[in-house]
Parts: sequence; structure tokens; C-alpha cells
Amino acid sequence: MDSQKALEQLEAVRPSSDDLSDPEFAEAAALLDSSADISGEFNRRQQWDASIGIAMRDVAVPNAARARLLNRLDPKHVQPTDAASKTATAVEPSTLAIGRSRRRWLVAASASLAATLLACLIWLMQPQAVASMSLADLLDQIPVDANALAQLPDADPASTQDIPKWQHILTQPKVVSLSLGNSATLYSFRVRGRHFSVIEGVVAVIGSDAISDPPAIDSFGMSETVYVTRGTKQYATVSWTQGGLTYICFFAPAGSRHEFESVLSGEPV
Repeated sequence: MDSQKALEQLEAVRPSSDDLSDPEFAEAAALLDSSADISGEFNRRQQWDASIGIAMRDVAVPNAARARLLNRLDPKHVQPTDAASKTATAVEPSTLAIGRSRRRWLVAASASLAATLLACLIWLMQPQAVASMSLADLLDQIPVDANALAQLPDADPASTQDIPKWQHILTQPKVVSLSLGNSATLYSFRVRGRHFSVIEGVVAVIGSDAISDPPAIDSFGMSETVYVTRGTKQYATVSWTQGGLTYICFFAPAGSRHEFESVLSGEPV
């Protein structure tokens, strides 16, 4: 389950309840413990739901407001008492006009506030689009160190995508949490070349709608090589988009692209 599906499922959790203990939320609840980004977004939505609930319930009703409102709607519904009749008779017309004006203003303001709160609640309940980040930001957030990759949780096989011609070199997929509530699936690889004894790296897969500037190239072979340095090691990176997904490959040594392409194609190196 990715972060977007988890947050959509967690929308059903009521604030200050034990809903998370329900087996139905077990998978999403596990992601809360493993992802600070998902946990933070979940807590923000829970606080918002709670504040909306308080605002909708904690409204003081003025004394005799019900009777006055019913009387405004149907004068026959509530009959004024003798004391009320005498008081009303004694009030000057100008005072009555001011009172009616204030009541109309209060009713209009209350209706407007209720409509605004309802609109906010409906908007919050709608599935929210994944916030987008730049390709450069994404490159900075992808871990490539073997120790860092080993600490990541395994990805759900049902939510992963096969990469044509790469299956024979890729390891068990991992999932990494990124900024803005996004996440990516990571595959590591380690292959042997001819001039370079070992070529190793990772492939990250993420939905293209999470990137503000996804690459327009649709294949590894046609993509431009961009070089990045992590610690003391230089990596070559290649990015391409296909079928609504963006792929980012890091590999080292940085000058081994030709041999790496030969390994992917199954040609002898």
C-alpha cells in the first residue's frame, strides 16, 4: 500500500477513537509507524476533523431562541404569554425594528458560518492530489547507500510494477518515504561487467504526477546522463517516463553506462 492509499483509508478513522485497532486499518496503521510524513499528515487531518466537530457542536443557543425562530416562521406556532404581550406592547416601534434587524443579521451570519464549515469538511473528505516536487529534489532524496537501503521496509508486491528487461538483475523492492507525502519504490542491483568488474546502483519508481517536471524521454537508452556525487562516490543517473511512471536509475562507476546497457540487453560484455 502506498502513502496516498493509506491516507485515503485513514480518512475513515474518527478523531480520539480506537478505530486504528480495527484489523481493517492494520496495513495503513503499520505505515503510520514507519513513515514520519504519513504520520504527520494523518495527525494534521485528525486535528482538523476534531476542530470542525467542536465548531459544529459547541454552539450556545440563546435563551428563547427556539421560540422566537418558530414564531418568525409561523406566528400561530408559539403564542406569546401575557407578560410577553404586555412587554411587546410597551416597546417602541423603532426598538422592534432594531431587534428584528439584529436577528436577521445573526441568522444570516450563522447560516453563512455553517455553510463555510460544511464546505471545508466536504473539501477535506475529498481525495487530495499528491503534491508535486521537482526532479532535482527527487534525485537528492533517493538513498543509494547499501546500509540505508537495508533499513527500508519491503514494498508490497501487489503495488509494484515490473520493469521490462530488468527483472533478472533487480532485488526485492523497498519503499522510501519522500517529502510532501510522496513515496517511491526502490530496487537495487549489482552486476558484473567486462572492463568494470562490478556495476551497482538502484532504480527508483514513482508516479509521474508526483513530479512537477517529469522527463519527456520514454526509454533508458535515449535518456541523458546526469552525474551526482554522494559522499566520496560519483554516480551516473538516467531518468525516463513510461506508462504514467517515472524511473530514475543511479549506477556506479559513473563511466560504465555502455557496459551497463549491454548487461540489460543480454548482450555479452
